[in-house]
Amino acid sequence: MSTRRRIRLRLALRNLRRQKRRSVLSGSAMVLAMALLVFSRTIAEGGLEDWIDSGVRMGGGHVAVQAPEYQTRRTLEYRLSPEVRAAVQDALGSPEVATRLVAAAPRLMVQGLASSSQAALPAAIMAVDPELEKSFSALDEKL
Repeated sequence: MSTRRRIRLRLALRNLRRQKRRSVLSGSAMVLAMALLVFSRTIAEGGLEDWIDSGVRMGGGHVAVQAPEYQTRRTLEYRLSPEVRAAVQDALGSPEVATRLVAAAPRLMVQGLASSSQAALPAAIMAVDPELEKSFSALDEKL
């Protein structure tokens, strides 16, 4: 260590010993601030995990299998063919995927306008299989 650093360290330690009350107060304030920081970060992390879990359970899940054109048009003409659905089922049953898969269920989602003589409002309809959804989704509780 250089001479300047040694002198600064000796002065700092001497000042801490002289001002014991101020040193204890500052140290305890730093410890309390760190504890509050850790507590708030833990609460935030837990809230984020719950938020993601809720979004996945109520929404489309972590993975959606769709036709490439579906995202641009969102019409039923771009739905998956029976051959593609069978290939997806085979892929989900393969050993390398099955070990990582928690649950899978087909869903049909349709968006449009629900109109009456008074007004037209946006509508979203989701068709699910309640028995398959029970294992990972909260949708069966909402029906």
